[in-house]
Amino acid sequence: VLEIGRGRRRHGARGMGRSRRTPAGSGMGKAGKFPRLALAALVTVATVVVFTKLQGFGVRYKPSDRLEGLSVHQKFRLFDAYIQSHVFETSVGRVPVLQDLFREFEKLRKYAVPGLNLADYDESCNGYYQDSLSDAFDVEHYAQKEEDVKVNFFKGGAKPCDGTHRHGCCFAKHREDACLCLYDGRRDLVSEVLDPSGGALQAASRMARSLALSKRSIPEYKNLQDLYGRVLMNLGLHEDPASRRFKLLIYVKNLVYMPPGGFLMWHTNRYDNDRVSYRLYMTSTDVDGGSYFKYWSEREEKFMKVHDFHGAVRLFTNTMKSDEEAGEPKYLWHTVASETAHRFSIGFEILPDQIIALLDSCGGGWGGILA
Repeated sequence: VLEIGRGRRRHGARGMGRSRRTPAGSGMGKAGKFPRLALAALVTVATVVVFTKLQGFGVRYKPSDRLEGLSVHQKFRLFDAYIQSHVFETSVGRVPVLQDLFREFEKLRKYAVPGLNLADYDESCNGYYQDSLSDAFDVEHYAQKEEDVKVNFFKGGAKPCDGTHRHGCCFAKHREDACLCLYDGRRDLVSEVLDPSGGALQAASRMARSLALSKRSIPEYKNLQDLYGRVLMNLGLHEDPASRRFKLLIYVKNLVYMPPGGFLMWHTNRYDNDRVSYRLYMTSTDVDGGSYFKYWSEREEKFMKVHDFHGAVRLFTNTMKSDEEAGEPKYLWHTVASETAHRFSIGFEILPDQIIALLDSCGGGWGGILA
């Protein structure tokens, strides 16, 4: 059990400190051989050492030189080693294949509500919001919350809320704790925000204080899916567009408007990775640095805070590799919060081959990974 935080509030009130189970054994396999993951790590480290030594002798390499002759599989090993402790970030201006998709995504800014601060409409979640702002949270508490929301509330075929309701799941609850936030603030979200949006905005997230853009009500939604499908095809995906697999790949995982006072609670998505753990996210914001993505890096053993900017493109994985002997994956603890920005985000799943094609097409995309 890992605990991270300086517990100060009613939510996440455990003390600062961490305890973790370490993989059993000495890192050797049962027959005295290195596990495949360990061997792959050694190959990656050896490659980096060779390049470092050559640079020490005055030999200078561009990232393209280092990648010359590597297969897609070998490139992905380099990327995957990096992504185990980092979130990859670049600007959409450096990724031509994503620019048509981003231009369509930017149109959603018309749904922003000037002057909106979600803290005015909800008080019940202020403790969780403060946990997202600080470097302090109780892992046990949040792990239980995530399991409840994603698994336990659905046991026996139960439905914690009505996801088809005009105002969103959180205003059509079948149990009081179906959503993290009660929207019990001094101002009324339905009459002041949701109804005036004509059904475009909903309080639909059960783990956040944010507004979902209704997939049934906004005309841009189908265009976004179609454009992402075109992105995948341009990145070399060979799949019948009419197939179920293709439709699952282009499904929009997340389409969220997060005004000031909004947040997504600490979580791992451990229950959402049945198909693909790799994510592609794009962000549109009116205040660069006014919101951020924050995660706990197991390898660095510290919080990493990545400030948003308009046109940010991020790649990350929710599931970390583990020692084969331990047999247990690790998950990325992460949160999102907005203090002053009107933040829009869109997220998709992305396959390894398309990740490499995207990096190859991105100006300077490999530079940070190979630095």
